[in-house]
Amino acid sequence: MNEPVNSDHWDISLVLDSSNPNWHNSEKLNRFFIGTQQGYLNHLLAIRGHVLLNDLYEALGLPRTTLGATSGWLLGQDHIDLEVFAENSPALRVTTRVRANVHLSF
Repeated sequence: MNEPVNSDHWDISLVLDSSNPNWHNSEKLNRFFIGTQQGYLNHLLAIRGHVLLNDLYEALGLPRTTLGATSGWLLGQDHIDLEVFAENSPALRVTTRVRANVHLSF
């Protein structure tokens, strides 16, 4: 579910469950996986200067989206912070805030 926070940012909520190729039947391993992907994406942000939402989707094993091609994080303005919540099932909900309409200049 994507909900606008303001004109600049969106809260994104994703579910990691057994339909995901990176899913493990251990909440601890799933949390470890999400944490390592967060670290990887923040390193990518430091190196490239930007990370798109689709980079997050790809890292978590989720399909790319149209929104994911235009939203993300910019170095110096953002930090990728993935919050993880246990659902009432083995699934985990991952939430983060992304910048809408990322404009990249090359």
